[in-house]
Amino acid sequence: MEKNIENIKEKLKSLGYLEWRIGGFFVGGKPKFLILISKISFIGAILFGVGFSLLYIITNLPLISNFLDLFLLFLYISVSIFIILFAFFLIFGLAINYPLKKLRLRAKPSNTLFHILTIFFSILIIGYLFFWFRSQVFPSPYYFVFILIPLSLIFIIFFRIFLLSIFLLMGNISMDPLPSRGILVVLSILILFSFSLFLFLERVKDIGEESFSIKKTNIKVAIIGVDGFDISFARALIEEGKLPFLKTLLENGFICKYKAKEPRIPAIFWTTVATGSPPEEHNILAFQSTSLIGMETPLQFKRDPSGILWALNSLFLNAKIAQLEPISSYLRNSKTLWEIFSEKGFRIGQVNWWASWPADEVRDFSITDRAFEKIKERMELEMDYYPHHIKDDLFHSLDLSESFQPDSFISNTIQRLFESYSPDLLMVYLPGLDIQWENNFKNPIEDVRVLKNSITEIENAFLKEDSILEKITNSLKDYTKIFVFDPGRNLRNKGIKKGEDGIVIFQGLPFKKGSIYEPHTPERIAPTVLFISGFPISERMKAPLMEGIDSEFKKFHKVNIIKSFGRKKEKKVVSKFNKELLENLRSLGYIE
Repeated sequence: MEKNIENIKEKLKSLGYLEWRIGGFFVGGKPKFLILISKISFIGAILFGVGFSLLYIITNLPLISNFLDLFLLFLYISVSIFIILFAFFLIFGLAINYPLKKLRLRAKPSNTLFHILTIFFSILIIGYLFFWFRSQVFPSPYYFVFILIPLSLIFIIFFRIFLLSIFLLMGNISMDPLPSRGILVVLSILILFSFSLFLFLERVKDIGEESFSIKKTNIKVAIIGVDGFDISFARALIEEGKLPFLKTLLENGFICKYKAKEPRIPAIFWTTVATGSPPEEHNILAFQSTSLIGMETPLQFKRDPSGILWALNSLFLNAKIAQLEPISSYLRNSKTLWEIFSEKGFRIGQVNWWASWPADEVRDFSITDRAFEKIKERMELEMDYYPHHIKDDLFHSLDLSESFQPDSFISNTIQRLFESYSPDLLMVYLPGLDIQWENNFKNPIEDVRVLKNSITEIENAFLKEDSILEKITNSLKDYTKIFVFDPGRNLRNKGIKKGEDGIVIFQGLPFKKGSIYEPHTPERIAPTVLFISGFPISERMKAPLMEGIDSEFKKFHKVNIIKSFGRKKEKKVVSKFNKELLENLRSLGYIE
């Protein structure tokens, strides 16, 4: 009796009544070509939609807190992938239709072949995804575990579906080789668990600001960032007596070198200076981002050897459902110095720093990296500065007759604003030299006369920058000044030389005079500023303090370590697409 019952169960299973299998979605009835490829494309679109959404999330963490944007991104990807897969299978199916008709008469593919091909593909896809992950910059190793596993499963399942469609066209398969309902449930739970754990760990990280007190030192700090500064070129001019301010600065400050790292992308480097975090922490990885229609959160992609995200962004842009925009603070994960100071009631001045748009509501003022280009072109200003009543100062600071823009504009702006404000922390970014290098040496120069004229242009730019730095410094007489001179983009295989170090020069209390030859890292600047201002230092700022702090100051001011300054305040503002701004940035070489 029991034997007969088992036989009946096996018979019912073979007919598909006792256990549903995903393969039945394809196997049921005689497969028709268009219906079959539609089913495959649909399943592939869902799987790849989930998979590629995961890839976007790990390089665009603000998506975690915006479910609607995440859902829209999933829809965009899924619809795009469906169209691509349907077109591919349609062409592929028509191309192999005749050969398969012949094969139907001679061969029936076995399940063994099916499994062998699946194992071979699994090895390839896991290696491929591992290679992709290794090409990215991530803050923690758990990305590998919690994202690599579900992604590998997604791609392997789709490959099995693809194989099944080919085998169905060739002939019957002796059994359905795709996962049963039970296995499918287990795989789904595993994927959802991995993804949920990833989201949970990201959300609890820096979930709140640790309570701390500040021991005010009454030291006002000014950080002046100068991009495109070639120290060897500058020293040659100093020896000729042409850069008096820089000569005095080098003689009276404390000088630290740091190694300039590739890629030479200003948005990455200057965000590192402002946050004390490496790129894998602060998440600013490019000049520009992509804005998809209907989404608040811009998307950032990084060119990588696999090209997955780059290909998807190109698809969105070509389909006119996305548009480029300059990089913004939306994508920055770490707090900047001006945010940390402002939250504790300090007065702030921030001018032209990378990834500072939209302007933060701080005391005293914030002028973003988009303001100058918009003011120069008389464009509509949109959250480009704060507070609103400094608009007249900004427009009156622009003098197009001056030869060195935008640094002249920035200098004039500081002169005007310092008549009303005296911030505790001032951060200024001057890109003029970097722009001059790019304009004069973006292409190889073969004509000697052209080369001579280009060098003369660079010399004049250095002379102008010397006077601008002197003018800014004259407004900062009671400040401790930190000059960050970065070689800039002339290291991107386009300049005269490659491999130049950057330098940091400290002037004022509590820094002594002198120099140190051991290269430092730019991550050390932010914790040093916090320390001399009486702030604690976050343990996530792993770099030590810069050298040159007077020993007496260290004796009376101990380093205080806290766990975190908290998660960066999220913003929900949508930018208006500005084609003219992008064209201006492209002409300056920032967008390629």
